[in-house]
Amino acid sequence: MRGDGIDCREVWSFSNRATHEVRMMIRIRWTRLVAVVATLPASGATTVASHAIEPYTNAWIMTFHPDSGASAAGTLWEDRMDTVRWRGRLAMKREQVEHLPSSSGDRRVYYVNIFDPSTLAPYVSERRRADGVFIRITYVGDSAREVKSVPGWNAPRVTPGTRLDSTTRAFRLTRSFADFYNGMYATVFAGRPMSVGEQGAFAALRGDSVVDVPYRVTGKERVRGPGGDSTLAYRIDIGAPPGSSERYTSWISERPPYVLRLVSPQKQPPGYWSWDEK
Repeated sequence: MRGDGIDCREVWSFSNRATHEVRMMIRIRWTRLVAVVATLPASGATTVASHAIEPYTNAWIMTFHPDSGASAAGTLWEDRMDTVRWRGRLAMKREQVEHLPSSSGDRRVYYVNIFDPSTLAPYVSERRRADGVFIRITYVGDSAREVKSVPGWNAPRVTPGTRLDSTTRAFRLTRSFADFYNGMYATVFAGRPMSVGEQGAFAALRGDSVVDVPYRVTGKERVRGPGGDSTLAYRIDIGAPPGSSERYTSWISERPPYVLRLVSPQKQPPGYWSWDEK
């Protein structure tokens, strides 16, 4: 148990206690706004998509491609989805590990999302550096509690094992959302029916505000899948919310591990990041 009241064993241990019920395919329905996907604004209508996300393990190579010059060597990014119980409730847990290059010391970054399988509503999101620096948000109803280590996320690397202080703040949530920017990203589209030409927006937490993120399913293309196999996937262009330039293009397959490729442009230095199947 940490000083901030969160039992880290709940957050970080993959469940070996899963029962037959927990291991069953989880039917996730984007109802109650978390997964209500708007159709064309002119229609004034909405459609509700049903999800069936299955556990998986996956790995990408993350590479930066500058507009001029050669790309640097890619780095490993691991991804795993499991079914677990969170504080007595059936839940799903996504854990990602970013292997940052380093000439000395461990610079891995861990991302954890635990969420309700029936609504995608988040229970907790956390990112943690290998040296212990972290940001964690826990959600209960329309309330959120954010705990940040001191020193903060952008501070230089600290000696592992250093005792860290923390700051805490609480804020209210105006509506339901999927935790896109805090680690879920394109996985919010996993395991649900899609069609070319579909477009709309989904609600996501950005900072302490819930914003609408536009998207459009622009086509179906073949990309590298697990094991190097050519796999047919939906291409989804994910736009930037108001006041942001952060955009993504993702290729989503109908079967696990779902997110096969992700691309995000960057202004400085000019170029783009890609996540491609290992």
